[in-house]
Amino acid sequence: MSKYGYIDKSGNFVIPTRFDTPGYYTDGLAAVEVDGKCGFIDKRGNFVIPLQFEYVGDFSEGLAAVSIDGKYGYINRAGTVVIPPTFKNADYFSDGLAHVRTETTEGYINTDGEWH
Repeated sequence: MSKYGYIDKSGNFVIPTRFDTPGYYTDGLAAVEVDGKCGFIDKRGNFVIPLQFEYVGDFSEGLAAVSIDGKYGYINRAGTVVIPPTFKNADYFSDGLAHVRTETTEGYINTDGEWH
């Protein structure tokens, strides 16, 4: 299986090849996957949020969707779960709202997890 790293504008590796799946940097952090677990690194390749999630989305408006035990919730940039994983699916935030779905309900929540 191929491993991925990050290069600078000159094509020089600045973060060695060690990730199964590399992500784009958003809000200064990149989502990465190693051995089936996901977390976030900074621009130096240091883990700021450890590999502990099944899935992570990009940060938007300070929050990122994550999957824990097959359910989706949201973490902040410190890696703290701020909206518990109760959703079947969760999208990124835009204009203060994110589209989410449970087994029975579909709609939008705000960054406090309240339905709108």
